[in-house]
Amino acid sequence: MGNNVLLILKDYLSWEKVKKEKNYNNLSFDEKNNLRLENDKDAKFYYEVMKLTKEKSLFADTIISFWSIYKRLLELEAGWKSYKNVRSLEVLIEKIESNKQDDYSRKIRALNEKIDGFASLIYTKGNFMLLPYRGMNSKRYGICEDRIDITIFECFPDGEMSNFFKSYDSFEEWINDEKLNFLFLDNNINKENINWFIKDTNKKISEMSRDEVYEYIKKATLLIRRRNIDYLSYAG
Repeated sequence: MGNNVLLILKDYLSWEKVKKEKNYNNLSFDEKNNLRLENDKDAKFYYEVMKLTKEKSLFADTIISFWSIYKRLLELEAGWKSYKNVRSLEVLIEKIESNKQDDYSRKIRALNEKIDGFASLIYTKGNFMLLPYRGMNSKRYGICEDRIDITIFECFPDGEMSNFFKSYDSFEEWINDEKLNFLFLDNNINKENINWFIKDTNKKISEMSRDEVYEYIKKATLLIRRRNIDYLSYAG
């Protein structure tokens, strides 16, 4: 069935229900922040596990967005369109958990089993980072749907996200502090050394072919695992 995938979907659903119940869009800035610390896995990790301050924890982001990838694969592998809202997630979860053997259910469950190993890494430390500014979160999604290789490319001088860094030195410092140097060949922080996840350096995840999505997952898995190992080595 793909238990790790199902756990992530149920987590999404729980968070969307909270937002709906609390009328999230009409809450104050502080109220939204508090709810995020309680429900968003990345911010919650830094606040509850890493014991950072509330303010610092809210700079958290996931390196690899599972939803963007999964949503695209649902379309490609199962012909199923899903959205991150309560009703859509409930229907999707019902399809997965039901004993029905309709075409959609079988294809969705087969997909979940196929990527369950990747899903098991999504909520590990190796997939979390602290951004230099909170606004970078929404900016990177708008530019590339959170593709981490494009994100890094656009952080270099003259890139669309270069304004989030006071200087090139501060950009390099962020790369090293967040252990994103693994995104570069031989750990050499240079535009020309970016280890692109797929050959097409402009495609958003929603535009990728099936083969491109799986290539992206392969590279993403390696990155998360390397960061997890590095963190363990540092802790030891």
